[in-house]
Amino acid sequence: MIYIRLLVLAVAWVQAVSGFNTTWVSPSECDDYKIEWEGGTAPFYALLVPVFGTQRNISIPDSAYSNGKGSYTVDQLPFKTGRELVITMSDSTGFSTGGISPLMKVGTSTGGKSCDTTEKKVDFTYELNSALQQCRVYSISNFNDVHQPATIYGIIPNGEFFEVTAPKGATSYDWTADVWNGTQLIILVTDADGRAGGSSDVKTVGMSDDQSCMSASSPSVTGTATPSSTAITSTSKGSTPIGAIAGTVLGVLLFFAIIITLGLFCLRQRSERKSAGAAGPNTPWGGSPQFGKPQRVSNYDVDLSDDVPASSYPLYSDAERGGYPPNSGIRISTSNLAPATGNPFVSPGESSHERHSSVDPYLVPTPTATMSSAQRKATMAQVDDFRPPGRFVLHTDVADVIPPEDDVVDLPPQYSDRRAPLDLGVTPPYEAAPAPSSSASTSHSPSSKTGR
Repeated sequence: MIYIRLLVLAVAWVQAVSGFNTTWVSPSECDDYKIEWEGGTAPFYALLVPVFGTQRNISIPDSAYSNGKGSYTVDQLPFKTGRELVITMSDSTGFSTGGISPLMKVGTSTGGKSCDTTEKKVDFTYELNSALQQCRVYSISNFNDVHQPATIYGIIPNGEFFEVTAPKGATSYDWTADVWNGTQLIILVTDADGRAGGSSDVKTVGMSDDQSCMSASSPSVTGTATPSSTAITSTSKGSTPIGAIAGTVLGVLLFFAIIITLGLFCLRQRSERKSAGAAGPNTPWGGSPQFGKPQRVSNYDVDLSDDVPASSYPLYSDAERGGYPPNSGIRISTSNLAPATGNPFVSPGESSHERHSSVDPYLVPTPTATMSSAQRKATMAQVDDFRPPGRFVLHTDVADVIPPEDDVVDLPPQYSDRRAPLDLGVTPPYEAAPAPSSSASTSHSPSSKTGR
């Protein structure tokens, strides 16, 4: 793109130095058409190129140019109202050195003149059958009647041109369209004797995914002037091809679309994180999570007649309790059941029962070990509440049992304080009381009544 603009500026600089600038006016049917210019080198000639018609070459006499300025009038422009055409101005230095006019439409006659507007016949024909696309091969074929060699021109309204000469004896030519997509041009063919093969319609270069043929010398539009009733000077204003502009616009739109999409995605993620933080994990009712603050189970929360033991974590699921140590498997009777502590994070000073340093809550005591009431309470205080439902055995006093007369009676066991603890080699963490002497101990039963 930078190279194209530099080329356009260079062409404009050359034209400014040479001073060859042409002024165009809007044409009208059968009216005189005046061409004015500055600079250039004689001889001069103008080429009138109607769209899909026969071009006409007009030689301008040297007398029309004086003191660096020239003026020439074409008598009765022979084109019907509504016809489109472009005009090129050339001098001795080359084709179209004075510029190419915009695509102009012939207006109605302002002077009421009439003339012959019949199209001239072409001297030979050619065919344009392939699609015109950027950097694709474009075939100009079947120019069988030319006087060899044939010369092919591509004229860009209000812009530049290209010129190629087919090999001598060839009747077709494959041209690689090194013109930016979106550019409009007109194809015309002449032969070695200057005979006219006619001009094509206005063709627009199509898009393709190939830009390998494009270079700084690729022809393009050089101006955006539109003919009107007033005079228009042909200049070499730098401009960007339509295809390049469209590509740039699409690229910018795609960039902004990506940015907007990413922004919306980030906002959505942020909103979801906020929603998740407000509800908190494991709180299906939208409440705040109570991490590290399980509620202590009160004494009245424990029902000894219920098969399901009280849980220290009523708000936690079974999966959440899986991280705590398993219960010790100790079964206790209702006479020694202590209230559940309910809080595994409570310090020893907050416990409702005194803990002994030698008691490990994760060790299951041997069945034959004898523990005092204080030991059992200390052990139960540290037993994890998460265990299967316990079974309770209710001991009835022997005096309260009234069996049937003819049945066998299974009396409850009798207890005696004369029985000393078994010596199992277990050293209790406290000083055991001395066993009473045999002379002082007396046998007794829970009740003075005996069964029958």
